[in-house]
Amino acid sequence: AGGGAGGGGGGGRASLPGGGGLAQQPRPSMSVYIQFAPALAKPEPTLSDPGVGEDESVLRHAKVWEKECRAVSRHTKQRPYRAVATDGMGRSVHLCRYIASAQLPPGFQGAIADEPTLRQLMRFCHLVPHVTDMSAFNLPPGVDIWTTSQEFLDMCAGDSEEHALLLCGFLVALGVEAYVVLGVSATDSDAAMVFTPGGQGKRPGNPPTYAPMLEDSLIWDPMAGTIFSVYDSACSACLGEIGVVFNSDNVWANVQVHGRPHEMNWNLNDAHGWRPFFSAGSFPHRAMPTVQTAITYESYPPAFYERLGAAVEREAMDAIVKKRARQHTPFNRRASRALKDLLRNLEGQILISPDDQGGGLNLGGGMRVGSLTELHMSQLAGICEGYTVTGCPMNLPFTDAATVRDVIDRLKIADTTRSDVEFAVATHVEPYGCTFVCSVWVYVVRLTKISSYQ
Repeated sequence: AGGGAGGGGGGGRASLPGGGGLAQQPRPSMSVYIQFAPALAKPEPTLSDPGVGEDESVLRHAKVWEKECRAVSRHTKQRPYRAVATDGMGRSVHLCRYIASAQLPPGFQGAIADEPTLRQLMRFCHLVPHVTDMSAFNLPPGVDIWTTSQEFLDMCAGDSEEHALLLCGFLVALGVEAYVVLGVSATDSDAAMVFTPGGQGKRPGNPPTYAPMLEDSLIWDPMAGTIFSVYDSACSACLGEIGVVFNSDNVWANVQVHGRPHEMNWNLNDAHGWRPFFSAGSFPHRAMPTVQTAITYESYPPAFYERLGAAVEREAMDAIVKKRARQHTPFNRRASRALKDLLRNLEGQILISPDDQGGGLNLGGGMRVGSLTELHMSQLAGICEGYTVTGCPMNLPFTDAATVRDVIDRLKIADTTRSDVEFAVATHVEPYGCTFVCSVWVYVVRLTKISSYQ
């Protein structure tokens, strides 16, 4: 079961992290709380006649192309080759049609492809909730439905293909050369990620800018919110084997011996390693108008996200109380207020590049600390004096009550029979300008009195 809410009349958009909200005139409004089971409503039944799909000659060539790719060697027999997907109406759609420049979220108008912007857009895509096609469309295993980026954001849920297509659309909009990669994850499930070739660090403009991260060839995993160099063996821990790479112009099948990213040749023009779908000798290129439509972003008033944070906090506290059903469970309100103050800055800290994090955190006024742990312990020192402090902040996309309880349970923070403990819980929700695309922070701490050990 989960929760959703809508504010009537007031409207308005929430601001991006670090930005100011739009001023709103007070108006009469009504708040509604609705519980869903399942969390997302199933789509309406599709029409009996979904309309014309992909051209028959394209579909015939797709079958031949996939068969030829699998016949290259014993290494390619089981690779997940595909050139066509199925849309929500049951129609066959060529993969190239899904790639197009995407309107950036509110607050990014006029943005350039510098590192902070790239990391924020990656974060936006990561925070769209993940729901499998089996759950969203009530489909049997193995059936895969692709939606457009507008449909994805309207549902505010999707699987790895939708996340990758949206991120790729953002990168293309910023002038970054980008491709969607389809393959098999390290857990043997279908996976979609984004590939950007290296050598793109110098960005055109007036004045020109430089994005160091784009100098390296990268694999972007928007589902996990992580970025790896294709030459990093750790990349293969999330993407075990690559089948195809595609953009708006073509689809390339990986026919190399190796399928793991760090072992592969990433030159798509190398005919020995990559087999294109469109080629002058077999199937000439043709125009592939996109199925993507202009994206419109809708958000809720700031009060909605405040209520969401309060609801998550109640669920977290309730999970702790129920776990300790046989003991009294007091909550330290003073510590909880201090934790909430710390949470407000975490969203900005998570967007800092790893290189900058290595140099410590800049607090302003010439003050720096070595790490977030050092910062939090120093600011909680006065409040937590006389206690042993155990706990940590956790981050989730928009979620339901069951997930919050599960996270608290896996943390094992309440697994103690001691009676001389207190708990502190705080939450903060950072909206990203699009309905349920938000970052939910939960800080849970157990305080054990030191005097009880003496």
